[in-house]
Amino acid sequence: MSNRLVRAFRGGFALVVACVAAVASQAQASNAVRISQVYGGGNGASATYKHDFVELFNASTSPVNIGGYVLAYKSATGATWTSTITIPANTVIQPYRYFLIRTGPGGTPTIGADLPTPDLTSTSIDMAGAAGNVALLTGAIGTNSCAGIASILVDKIAYGTGDCPEGTVAGAASATLAVFRRGSGVVDSDVNSVDCFTATPSARNSSSVFTMTASTGGSPAGDGWTVATTGTAGSFTGNSAGNAAAAAAGTTGNPAWGIWSNSGGSVTATREMSAAMGQTLTLDLDNGFITNGSSVGVDFRTSSASALTVKFTGGGSYYTVTDASGTVNTTIGFTGSGIRMAVQVGQSGAYKLTIGSYTRTGTLASSATSITAVRPFSNAAGSGADYDAYFNNLTVSSVASIDFDGDGYNAGTGAGLDCNDNDAAIKPGAAELCSTVGVDNNCDGSTSDVDANASDKVLYYRDQDGDTYTLSTGANFCSGTTNSGYRSAQSSSVDCDDTSATIYPGAPELCSTATVDNNCNGTTTDVDANASDKVLFYRDQDGDTYTLSTGANFCSGTTNSGYRSAQSSLLDCNDTNAAINPAATEVCDSVDNDCDSSIDEGVTTTYYRDADGDGYGTSATTQAACSAPTGYVTNSTDCND
Repeated sequence: MSNRLVRAFRGGFALVVACVAAVASQAQASNAVRISQVYGGGNGASATYKHDFVELFNASTSPVNIGGYVLAYKSATGATWTSTITIPANTVIQPYRYFLIRTGPGGTPTIGADLPTPDLTSTSIDMAGAAGNVALLTGAIGTNSCAGIASILVDKIAYGTGDCPEGTVAGAASATLAVFRRGSGVVDSDVNSVDCFTATPSARNSSSVFTMTASTGGSPAGDGWTVATTGTAGSFTGNSAGNAAAAAAGTTGNPAWGIWSNSGGSVTATREMSAAMGQTLTLDLDNGFITNGSSVGVDFRTSSASALTVKFTGGGSYYTVTDASGTVNTTIGFTGSGIRMAVQVGQSGAYKLTIGSYTRTGTLASSATSITAVRPFSNAAGSGADYDAYFNNLTVSSVASIDFDGDGYNAGTGAGLDCNDNDAAIKPGAAELCSTVGVDNNCDGSTSDVDANASDKVLYYRDQDGDTYTLSTGANFCSGTTNSGYRSAQSSSVDCDDTSATIYPGAPELCSTATVDNNCNGTTTDVDANASDKVLFYRDQDGDTYTLSTGANFCSGTTNSGYRSAQSSLLDCNDTNAAINPAATEVCDSVDNDCDSSIDEGVTTTYYRDADGDGYGTSATTQAACSAPTGYVTNSTDCND
């Protein structure tokens, strides 16, 4: 079984991309501005327009100031650039916009239509209709030759028999044919014959909407689309035999880009571009039969991920949409006129999709806030021309106003504009809410006012000193926020001094705050016993100023009975007797009075042995003592003891 979507405009559906599109792969800084159309047949026989013109295009995502640029012309084989126009200072081309320069002929031409309002008018250039050379330069010409302008060249087109092309020359023009750059001005491979084609002139000025359309003989790859295939699949030109098969559906196939994929194959055609808030992408898709289970559609992408996919799957009844919420069915089924997909990009990733009478408002997938590429695809749709898919007309435009959430305020970042068009509760004048902390509810440009204005705040407890112990009082803040000097929960024990991080329940008592209740127990007398910053005092129990080498810890600077803050240079050998110390005088008492580890040194008397008891001793046997030992006398004159 297979499904068929009847193709009313087999090759002519318009892919309208209302956005400031960016083709990063082609629009590099060095050649963001290029010549997009040249017409030199003004006022000629059967002329389309009365005047010649050169049309410029900015294919970048940023405005480009072309003030001081020079537009130069020379005949097909002329030796010099004979005519120039200097573009006025501070002339700016906006992203994906055109700039129309009306040139000759002078006087009052009568043949042809008036041009759209030119952005610049000058009669100093009068181009030949069939052949010539046009160049856009960054400044005045120095060396007047093709090679001589290379250093100041922005872009150039040689047409007909023009001898100064990029690569090879573009086709000949006429009074009814202009030279166009493919992709509506986008394609720039630096080969005029490849990048350009001729068609009926259609002048565009700075007010024109960018529309990328397929041209006769054009193909997706040739017109700047990146085509990727797997298996048996590919792309083809709009006037191919396959496109002509649209007649089978009762229509005439206009030039369009085509893609096809047989069973097992797939094909994508990708165009890089940028569509942010306030811009719309619209795609017309025309496809025939789709094999059951296969699919065709369009993927709107950001970076390397899908932001929004619209597709039809064989065997289904409706197109589906896949976004941040998943996949849902639309109300669009088989149609005899194809479909047009208009994707309006809102704020913060919001979008509005319109397909005929169907409308869906949602959020782009992949956290996207813009669309950077459009990718038509065909996955194994089936064999034969009636299974081909066609797409066309990529248009860039802006949206006057956006109010997706219906709160009465248009999206934007200025005064009086909705700063979040995805949420009706967020708008100018809305109440700030703790439940959306970090969100600018009232669109005043600040989220810091939530604490001051929110009506659903809760009590946070004061912890000014950051010691994790709070007071029993505090201030109201939004739940879940971090507020300096406050904690969301009251501590189990209340701080008795919230100005010092060293004072809190259970803190160590400190000598440095000897009169302070550091541990919040209601007393300061426990400082000596509990202080963690005490120092060693040395023992001097007898008060003779000489200490031991040991002692006890006390607070520095305090007076402690029996202790001294500094160890004496000489240690006491007896701390129970003030008369015994290193400065004492040694006396003969069998005690080390001066703590030199010697007893009675220098103060004893020498006594002599008196064995016969006659009162006279002999020097042969002596003994030093404080008093005469038994059997000893003080003289040594006995000659026979």
